[in-house]
Amino acid sequence: MPHGAAAAVRGAAWAGGSLADLGAGPFTTFFLVPLPQIRAGIYVQYFIDPTIAAVSAATIVAAGLTIVIVDMVIGLDFLSGSD
Repeated sequence: MPHGAAAAVRGAAWAGGSLADLGAGPFTTFFLVPLPQIRAGIYVQYFIDPTIAAVSAATIVAAGLTIVIVDMVIGLDFLSGSD
């Protein structure tokens, strides 16, 4: 475990125990201790990037063309199970 992650876990355990000693429930402890630490490490993207959609579409088209070409060259009739 990386040093920073280990320190965060130890800190969360220590603070969580302190909150529990003061009467906080597990739900409150989770939202006050580990959740803010987790939230800082999550990358949130608030805009839609059309590049991902373009790459996805190109991959689907390439897969379809590959299937058509393999069917024309080799034939895919053996996959249907009929003779």
